[in-house]
Amino acid sequence: MLCISRWTIGIHWWSVPFQIGLMMLMATGSYRLIEMPLRQAQSAQRKQSSILYGTSCVISALVTVKALARLNPSNLFVGDLAAEEQENQRAAASGTSISGKNCSWWMGDGPLLADAIKNCSVNRNRLSTKNIQRYYILGDSHAGNMMGWVESVAYQKNIFVQILYVHGQSAPLIQRQYASAEVAARRADESQQAELIENTLAQLRQGDTLILSNYLLVELIRKREPLGRADLPIKDPGVSREWLLRLEQILSRSKAAGAQLVLVLPLPDFKLKPRKPDLRICVQQWYRIGIQEGCLLKTSRKAIANDIKSIRLLIASGRKDLSALYIYNPFNLFCGEELEYCTNYRGDKRTFLDGNHLNGNGARVLAPDFTRFLKAHQLMRTSQ
Repeated sequence: MLCISRWTIGIHWWSVPFQIGLMMLMATGSYRLIEMPLRQAQSAQRKQSSILYGTSCVISALVTVKALARLNPSNLFVGDLAAEEQENQRAAASGTSISGKNCSWWMGDGPLLADAIKNCSVNRNRLSTKNIQRYYILGDSHAGNMMGWVESVAYQKNIFVQILYVHGQSAPLIQRQYASAEVAARRADESQQAELIENTLAQLRQGDTLILSNYLLVELIRKREPLGRADLPIKDPGVSREWLLRLEQILSRSKAAGAQLVLVLPLPDFKLKPRKPDLRICVQQWYRIGIQEGCLLKTSRKAIANDIKSIRLLIASGRKDLSALYIYNPFNLFCGEELEYCTNYRGDKRTFLDGNHLNGNGARVLAPDFTRFLKAHQLMRTSQ
């Protein structure tokens, strides 16, 4: 009973009396209706009947469990399956082949580049069409947060979008230190990211927009091991200068091609709790009241705001003028100015899959705001 409660309404101070009462009712019923009749059976025939009845119940239960195991679990789920999928999965562009599996690389593993280019772009067959708007998205795993926006424009015939990213590797790319067991795989990731950046820059033409989204900026300004990551901390200030230099180079090449460059600032990030709950109990359902213990993550808004300020100062410290760089800051979208603490919820819906990656809900919150940003800076035509 406690297990069932934990997976449904949860265990709360107000629910414990009802749960205890229900357990006592079930125990009393089984005692009176099953145990006592078996004990009080007088004749051998009745005892044999009781044993046969009990054996039949056990066999029936085993057959039922076996049959249920063959069914799709979603067929037995009585809650909102769509809500569970939105909260417990990384964002993906529904109705397309664009997903993290098809469009990203990690630890030397991932799709063939030719397949990724084919599967991770929309309206590729219209590239030669006059006046088509072209957008390219690169970065580390945070580029995946843009999936909701890709989904929102996927069926607009005058827009081409391509999204490709490498987990743990920023764009611009810098070389960094890794734990010894991971060096070979992570160097392979660096090579993959370098190839993606070079191929994308070679494709840029007049009117295109290149979008870069990276978590690395947080690591650069904190100069310590990032939350929830195994990479070695970045302590050398020369790494920041190297990253800025490469950002300037990407901006220069974009401008030379007549393209625009957008830098997406990092999202709020949260320190995960030592005992992470099963995410399925964090989804609001009709039978589950309130936010369950361990699901709510909080962080100081002031601390994150200072991080964002430091990132802007870092960018402003570049050797060249970066005024042509467009900076999109989604911070206030997920942590309003009136709040003291940022959380991983927006209302009663969780928007973060983990400490700093958006789930399906969060990606769909980001999408319309990013579209407004592009239109406000004349990076997207308002007539669709």
